[in-house]
Amino acid sequence: MLRHESTAVRILFAPFVVLVLAAPFSSAPALANLLDRPRDPVVMTGAQLPGLVGARPDLIVGFRREGSWVRIPVQVDERANVDFTTIYHVTFYDFLIPSGYKVLTYTDPSTWTGPDPNPAFDDDDELVFMAREAGDQRARGSQPAGTVPGSGVEVTVTNPLNGRVGYVYLFRSDDREAAFRRALEVGEGGQSGGEEETRRRARWVETRLATGVWVAGRGPTR
Repeated sequence: MLRHESTAVRILFAPFVVLVLAAPFSSAPALANLLDRPRDPVVMTGAQLPGLVGARPDLIVGFRREGSWVRIPVQVDERANVDFTTIYHVTFYDFLIPSGYKVLTYTDPSTWTGPDPNPAFDDDDELVFMAREAGDQRARGSQPAGTVPGSGVEVTVTNPLNGRVGYVYLFRSDDREAAFRRALEVGEGGQSGGEEETRRRARWVETRLATGVWVAGRGPTR
């Protein structure tokens, strides 16, 4: 059985070169936070992250090691091959744009382009994080709480200008996090509350996450 933990992705800056390698996670220390690329994003496609293809975009999470696991922001941009007449909401006769001519573009349900026909993270979608978020290399077998076992992908980020290396780890989150967010957004009985009610719900959900009082697909139980 393929274990996603055996996947490592290497990124080289300036110019950007991406190599996908099959290599186990190592416990060797890295020169964390010394990439000296504070403004550079790291952009990867689903094709470069096969272990995450098929995941719900909102359940892909990123971490770095800094003595312990530290959550980092990651962004998923969905893309699809869309007909030009759909993007511009015109017909062939409006601007002589031939129907059937498609382009790979970002999708958005609030625009004429529309949503990605595949709502899951697929080969042409993009995942982005900032190079400054890279950290140390993890010890073998370590994994942050709340993530799906065996789903980890190690991303090695290298700056060839100074030889520095950093590491980012991507995982599939288990559904507890999404349920946690839903519980904070909508209170019992479907009513949202004020600031104190939000804090109360946060404490309530955190307690149930910590004690394992959770029913898959239904969220917390009393």
